[in-house]
Amino acid sequence: MLYDHGDGTACVLWARTELGYFIRFPELADFLISPAGDRVEYLADGAEVAPETLRHLLIDQVLPTVLSLRGRQAIHATAVMTPSGLCAFTGPSGTGKSTLAAKFLLSGYPTFGDDCLAVEDTGDHIFGAPAYPGLRLWSDSFDSLAGNPISADLDGAKWVSDYSWKYRAFDSESAACFPSDPQPLAIIYRVVRETKADHGACGAPLIEHLSARDGLVELLNASFRLDLVNREILSREFRFFERMALKVPIRRLRMPDDFAALPAVQSAVLNDLATL
Repeated sequence: MLYDHGDGTACVLWARTELGYFIRFPELADFLISPAGDRVEYLADGAEVAPETLRHLLIDQVLPTVLSLRGRQAIHATAVMTPSGLCAFTGPSGTGKSTLAAKFLLSGYPTFGDDCLAVEDTGDHIFGAPAYPGLRLWSDSFDSLAGNPISADLDGAKWVSDYSWKYRAFDSESAACFPSDPQPLAIIYRVVRETKADHGACGAPLIEHLSARDGLVELLNASFRLDLVNREILSREFRFFERMALKVPIRRLRMPDDFAALPAVQSAVLNDLATL
């Protein structure tokens, strides 16, 4: 598999080999993962790689894909704790999941994990497992929140890596109230960021209910998978997300492409959560 930046330049290559799974981040780092997902090896080639870059590639890119090899499931989602339960936001990179979570954090709602939510079916409920404190924000999102007086150490935020314009922000604020135990997943919002032309003249956030069938499609699109041909793994994943789509409400959250709309989006989500 090859993923590119949209201009034909490769950003990551995945391959299955006799030794397991090989992941290459061109000009950055290579990793080899054992077939069972119980060993991850960094293949150093002598070139110096910044520690923050290795950390990002390992915990944010490689480890989420390893979960499926170990019999677990995860979705590309950012989650926050609310009085109504654990709330997850899914959607492609750049749609505003982390920025929205930062708005919730600054309003007193703890973060639960950024970009990867490991999930488990206990029978009666789907539980989410906490990841690590902090959020990763693009520089424009960071700047839009920089004036918030609640953010004590925003100026001390660090780059995610030496090749990204994202910051690691709110580590201390998030750590101070970070949950330590898995929590029942109350709802999932599939975030769609729209321009004013797309969104209509009102410019207000819109929440649309999705059927279990459409919710299943969204979950499959949001899943992390390392092996695209292993029938056992793919079948297990499909059945898991089928059960998840029947147990957890899934909505489409259409929000304006405007940082000034964040308070209205937050209110719309909290009002919707209150109806569960």
